[in-house]
Amino acid sequence: MTWPAGWENEGYAPVGPRSHLDRLLDEYGLTEADVRDRILVRENGEHLIDETLLRPRGAFACAGDQEALTFCQEIAAAMVAAHGIDLAEAVGRINRHWSGTWIVGLDIAYHELPEYWADRIYRPVPPLLIEAVERGDHDLARRLLDEGADPDAPDPRWPPPFAWIPLTTAAARGDAGLVRLLLAHGADVNVRDGGGGTALIWACNGGHLECARLLLEAGADVGLRNNDGYTAYGRAPLVNEELLALLRHHGAS
Repeated sequence: MTWPAGWENEGYAPVGPRSHLDRLLDEYGLTEADVRDRILVRENGEHLIDETLLRPRGAFACAGDQEALTFCQEIAAAMVAAHGIDLAEAVGRINRHWSGTWIVGLDIAYHELPEYWADRIYRPVPPLLIEAVERGDHDLARRLLDEGADPDAPDPRWPPPFAWIPLTTAAARGDAGLVRLLLAHGADVNVRDGGGGTALIWACNGGHLECARLLLEAGADVGLRNNDGYTAYGRAPLVNEELLALLRHHGAS
């Protein structure tokens, strides 16, 4: 199944190009016929696999294949060597850091060395605004913002080119309350994530009319394009005429 690049793929884990998918299927003893309806292919050739097919490898709940297991073991070893903790604690920290996330194939985690992740995962961090936004926790988000959290700070758990931003995350989730809260605390309405996406593009991508309206009222630029060349209008579902009309009213075409 072909899927547009940059689209949200909840329930699917990115694998990488076809060669990585073939390696993963071979490891799991699966054929393409076995997973025909459980594979997505983005326009850029990246393959994604239904997460329910994946099983943890070794002690790491996030490791979906042997390559990921080896990578996590290298991170744990680097953490033990650099910070003097025991292996069990290192494993626990890695599992907590990537809780709910699968690492398989050509994952974005591999863009940094194990030593990078060992340091980043080891360092204790306060509650993150991006985590509050991901969970839809309005009270925590409000408290963090009132305490001075930067509403435009990218997710520090990932390298900058792949990090989400609180406002784009809230818009992608369709959480108008959080979009309103972030804007009220000074969030840049046209801030871009690592893929060049703006909050308006992500709101329209999901057909979230109220989020789009809030962003446009705050001055969102309808002409901005993400790294794949799409504007908010190009991402809006064709069946959502009310959303399309709203964008046209603000100059989109």
